[in-house]
Amino acid sequence: MTTIGNLQSAIGHSPRVLPARPTSTPAFFLDVAPSPALVALLDKRARERRQGRPQNTPPPGVLRSAPRFEVMLEAKIVELADLHQQWVTDLSHGGMFVCCLNPPELRTRLGVKLVLPQGEELVVGAEVVHRILSGSRPGVGVQFTDTRPEVLAPIHALLAEYQRRKPRVLVVDDEAIWRSTLARVVQSLGCEVQLAADGHEGLIALIDGYFDLDLVILDLHMPHLDGKALLERIRRQGGDQALRVFLFSAASPDELNGLARPGLATGVFSKLDSIDVLTARLAKELRIPLPSQRRAA
Repeated sequence: MTTIGNLQSAIGHSPRVLPARPTSTPAFFLDVAPSPALVALLDKRARERRQGRPQNTPPPGVLRSAPRFEVMLEAKIVELADLHQQWVTDLSHGGMFVCCLNPPELRTRLGVKLVLPQGEELVVGAEVVHRILSGSRPGVGVQFTDTRPEVLAPIHALLAEYQRRKPRVLVVDDEAIWRSTLARVVQSLGCEVQLAADGHEGLIALIDGYFDLDLVILDLHMPHLDGKALLERIRRQGGDQALRVFLFSAASPDELNGLARPGLATGVFSKLDSIDVLTARLAKELRIPLPSQRRAA
């Protein structure tokens, strides 16, 4: 039996008993607010599962042009080894972002000790190029200053492995012809595709394979659970603002455009438009070349 004391221990915050609701079985309801420590732990676990996903946009102030990948690597700033909870959360050929409290000053030169996924350790010379002091993830963006091939070779090998990974796209549409069409589009870009025939199947696929997905294409009008309701569950109930979600529908432009705003759809597309428009946006969003560009190369 779970007691309120057990819950408080598990989540780090006292749950609040809500007023009784009509029910055929005697019960009480709890409103549980997770502690910052639990939120940080869940964020860490999610990043560990999502290692190797491309990052689309750098944090404010980051000028690195090389592709960046989401990681969750243990790290230590050698000169400041007593800093609490140091992690690398994104990585590129030119630098990385190190989460830490009390971030070092700009232009500080330091050594960062990294633990790679297979347990290999290395120390890389770096310089602080930007700082984030507030929010859920304070830390520093650093640019590598030690560019010797023998030092950076393990990082380059890890990034090459990430670049070989195929993006995975979930397509949710109740019309078989459109599922087939979208599957061909996704596969033509070299991606893996998963299909769901309605919103309910899409929700199950999201729950089962959430950490493996890079992008979701949702039909707006579907039986059981429509695209808008599924999008609401992702954004508001699930709290995920990072997962890229495209709405694809024959609905009116006004209805679609009303959902294309921060915190809802990443993009909206009409089934009446050329499929090339969606193909080009998918390629841009996933940072992969169009089939015509691959043939030309």
